[in-house]
Amino acid sequence: MNIRTLLQIKQFCLVKYSLTKDKQHNLEHVKRVSQNAIKIVQYLGIEKVIDLNLLEAACYLHDVVISSNKGSNLSLFYSHLFEKSLNKKYIPKIIQQFNLPPEEALILI
Repeated sequence: MNIRTLLQIKQFCLVKYSLTKDKQHNLEHVKRVSQNAIKIVQYLGIEKVIDLNLLEAACYLHDVVISSNKGSNLSLFYSHLFEKSLNKKYIPKIIQQFNLPPEEALILI
């Protein structure tokens, strides 16, 4: 993934996470997830064989569907319970706007 696309995804996520009421799945959370993922890759010594931009994009997008829920505590609970299914349904629609190569889109999905 090129840096321009990563920056577009980060900007999209910045907007989405800034609108959330969910204090556990916000921009600070995904920044920590991203930093930790990169540290793990570096610790394993595999940063040369992994697309770090794609990894970072995945980290930023991993809770974007959940964070978009602005409903009650019950709907937040529902979102967490069905997070995997909701991500499979909505992430493909979200990432279409970034014109990713099919391989990258598949990895993010």
